Amino acid sequence: MTDTASPALFDPSTTAPPPRRRGIRPWIVVAIVVAIVAVLLVVRPMRVRTEVAPTYLTEPVRTADLEDVLAVDGLVALDEGATRSVAAPQPGTITEQGLALGDTPDAFEVVIRIDGQPILFVPTETPLYRDLDVGAEGEDVEALERALDTAGHDPGEVDEVYDEATADAVREAQEDADVEVTGALLVSELISFPGGMEPSTSPLVVGTVVQAGQPITTVADPRAVHVVARVEGDDIGAISVGDAATVTLEGDDVSLDGVVEEIPMSAEPDGSFHVVIDAAVPFPTRVGRPADVEVVIASRDDALVVPLAAVGGGDGRAEVEVLVDGEPQTRNVELGLVTTEGIEVIGGLVAGDQIILGIDSDAAGEQ
Repeated sequence: MTDTASPALFDPSTTAPPPRRRGIRPWIVVAIVVAIVAVLLVVRPMRVRTEVAPTYLTEPVRTADLEDVLAVDGLVALDEGATRSVAAPQPGTITEQGLALGDTPDAFEVVIRIDGQPILFVPTETPLYRDLDVGAEGEDVEALERALDTAGHDPGEVDEVYDEATADAVREAQEDADVEVTGALLVSELISFPGGMEPSTSPLVVGTVVQAGQPITTVADPRAVHVVARVEGDDIGAISVGDAATVTLEGDDVSLDGVVEEIPMSAEPDGSFHVVIDAAVPFPTRVGRPADVEVVIASRDDALVVPLAAVGGGDGRAEVEVLVDGEPQTRNVELGLVTTEGIEVIGGLVAGDQIILGIDSDAAGEQ
């Protein structure tokens, strides 16, 4: 029996196989990935916060004159008794019209002709209601003599007696007006109203047929034009006589300076107060024309001013955000006059402080 030899445990002539590499454990790979993700989540936000620093919108605290105004509706009006109706002194057709809207006629001039008959204007406060000649006496005579004297026609002593001196003065006035010289004044040949008044309604035109006593125009005293402002009862206590006001007539772009002239003691039936505003309203203008009125009820000169939108706070305190060395800082402030133009600050800020109004979203988006 032939014995089979056992293989050699080590044959030096045989080349050894290369050593086996141990594989990377899967859990190690997972751990490495998790670590990398964690680093990215921490580092990237830090980098973003550094790159996208907010850009603040600011405005400096400024000094300005502030006014708090009360805006109300108004109407153009005339003082009571400041208008007069001018009537035709005789019937007929108007053949010449010298009265003009907004013009003051001269004393003892022909202002109108009816059927060719000249009609003189006599400026008097007292109406001339009857024919006047030598021997007449009364207040109307004195009014006539005063008008003659003012116009440069000497009537002698200004009294209530129509004497020869008065007649001579009338003759002189008639001659200057190029009308029949009689020395007497007939009521059918004149119209009268106070001097300084002007037609406030368009006079009747040439060709109009009129009756005696028919109105041909209305005259008014330009100095009597004012604006009545309608102020609610809750606001009347804020207004005082002498307060400055601004008036803008309906349809005009020009603002007129005015002043509160009169505040009524009692309210109208609707509860409002009709406050009289004295303003340089152009004359003639339509009575009842609407107007916008602004009354200055408080003012400050050289006040420290911040925008309305910059003020916040609560619980009785006011706060603003101030930019200091690039960083926002909250300041408690004390407020004064509040207007639509801004708010007065009387404590907590100085001129030039940069008030934060918000963040520039466009700049942040670009970053």
